[in-house]
Order: sequence, then structure tokens, then C-alpha cells
Amino acid sequence: MKAVLHVTGGCNLRCRYCYVGDKTTARMSPDVARAAVDLVASQTDKRFTISFMGGEPLLEYDLIRGTVEHAERVAREKKLAVSFRMTTNGLLFDDERLEWCRRHRVIFALSLDGDAQSHDANRVNASGRGSHAQLMERLESIRSHSLVLIVIAVVTPQTAPHLGQAMGFLFAHGIDKVILSPDFGGEWDRAALRELRRGYEEVAEDYIARHRKGEEIYFSTFDEKIRTHALGPIRRGVICDMGKTSFSIAPSGEIYPCVQFVKPETDLRFRIGDVHRGFDATKRWELVELNRKPRPKCQGCDLDGRCSNWCGCVNHRTTGDVLEVPPFLCEHERMVMPIADHVGNVLHDERNEIFRRKFYQDHLEPH
Repeated sequence: MKAVLHVTGGCNLRCRYCYVGDKTTARMSPDVARAAVDLVASQTDKRFTISFMGGEPLLEYDLIRGTVEHAERVAREKKLAVSFRMTTNGLLFDDERLEWCRRHRVIFALSLDGDAQSHDANRVNASGRGSHAQLMERLESIRSHSLVLIVIAVVTPQTAPHLGQAMGFLFAHGIDKVILSPDFGGEWDRAALRELRRGYEEVAEDYIARHRKGEEIYFSTFDEKIRTHALGPIRRGVICDMGKTSFSIAPSGEIYPCVQFVKPETDLRFRIGDVHRGFDATKRWELVELNRKPRPKCQGCDLDGRCSNWCGCVNHRTTGDVLEVPPFLCEHERMVMPIADHVGNVLHDERNEIFRRKFYQDHLEPH
């Protein structure tokens, strides 16, 4: 069970593709944060996760510290396991904060779009200046303190021509786990889609080459497609569970089924409770069941079960309907599936040891 705490609506950056939109002065109080911890701990008999988001969560570092201490205390009292996550732009890290994260085993996802050209195109501060150089000054210290360093990168129509270079930059700097997300709200025309395809093809050749050299890297766009080929299709509601085993807490304490619903103009139809009164069970399970329904436009499609149409949150953000898949997603999945399959076929035929362990052996070992 995981609770995502949106500890602030403020941010030190003004990323041009941010789905939250305008930044706010909303801040989560310690009372709300503690109540959120108590709620998620009450929903499990084994383990729970507290994840911190913003805005930029490190603007509320003292609140995060107090919340982690409370969660650790609750876990001890209830004999539960607890873990911590954070999504951050990394710019407010210093050695003291990084060491605190390491001691408390906080795993964080770092927002970094690749090289300076791609990153600074969108990840800018309030005055419009890029943040890449500032982040790179901290990267080695971040890496040295990280238990697991995951990078979240976004590709837009403007940065698609540089995708291969951007991902190569990350891999060359020792980043071995990259979650790439296209800007689903971007204006993707045919020219941009052609550039995106070319970029994926460049990343594919780099991915194959690095596996041949013995480098184990994770690139979400390929790994998850290969996984659906090796292990079978994704069942709806397993990855995007829309409030079942993961939910988001707004600074006010209101509960929503996903991070993408926590924004100033949010649709209150998706508010499923608050931390002091608990869940609205009827609304919560209605949403869970809604997200498990087939996507009408996907019926009969050969890619259903391998494609990312399962994410009801992205569907709602782009089309206003949990079950309505955006046209760009269809174009994207048709484009990337053959490239991912090519990568998988090459490494499978070569009996690449890293590839076999990652997609087959680890899943065949007796438990």
C-alpha cells in the first residue's frame, strides 16, 4: 500500500510540460501528513510506502523529516515494514540532505531529461533559465548517496530530434535506470513523430551495444514492452490501480486515486475521501472497477495487453475519460513496439546473459 503525499504546490522550477500547471502556495501541514501515514498504515498488515511529491518536495524538507520519523515509529509499533520514495528535481539537495536520505533509505526519482540541450528546453526556473548545469554540479554527490537512482525523463515534440543523444548522455554518466515519458499533452505532428522514431532507433542500437558490453541498463520504453512479450500481457488494473493500492494526498488532506488528479483545477468526481475521515469506499471502488474495464477503441487490437492503454490516469488527463485512449498513445505504441521487439530478438538470439537474466531467468527461479 502506498500513499503519495503532495507536500507542496510550490516549485523552484517552471517546467513547460508540467501537467500540474500554475504553481500554488498550498502546503501540507504536519497534522495532515501524520494522518496520511496513519491511514495508509491502517490499510495493510505487512508493508506500506510513503512517497513525497510536489511541486518540489524538498521545499518542505523539515516536514518530510518529521513525517518519516512518524512513519518509522508507526511501523515499529504495528510491526510493519515501511519504505520511502521521493520525486525531485534535485536542485535543493546538499550533502546533509543526501546523507539523511541515505540513512533513512529514501529512494528518489530524479527529473533529468538528458543532456543540456534537451533538459534546458523545458526544465527552466522562474526567469526562464535552464537548470541543467546547476543539477550536474550535484549529480556525482547525488549518485554517491543514492541507494537506487532512478531518472525520470520527458521527451517532447521539440526535443524528439535529440532523444538518442539525450539518453546516451544519461547512460554515459552512469544512470542505469531511466523511465522515459512522452509529453502526452504535446503537439505531436507527423514530423515530430518521425523524429521520435529515429530517436528510439538510436537508443535501441545503444541499448544493444551496452548489453553486449555487459552493462545492465533499464530503459522503460523497451524493457516494459519486452517484458510483455516474455511474460505475457498486462492485465488492466495491475500497474495503474487508480486508488486500489496507491493513492495521492493533496496538501489539503483530500485523497485522489493518482498523482495526476492532484492539481488546483482537479475534477472533484475523483476525490475519494480525506485523511481525517478516511475513504469514501463507494467512490473508491467504483473508480477501481472503472479502470479495469476494456478500452472500447482497443477491442480487437493485436497490441492490447502490450500497449500502455492501461493507464487510466493518462487517458483522463489527455481525453477527459479514463477509458478513452488518446490518439498519440496509439501512434506511439505502434511505433515503439517493433523497435522494442527488434531489441529483444537480437539479444535473445545472441543469448545475452544480462538479457536472459532480466527477462527470463529471474522469473523462472523457484521461490
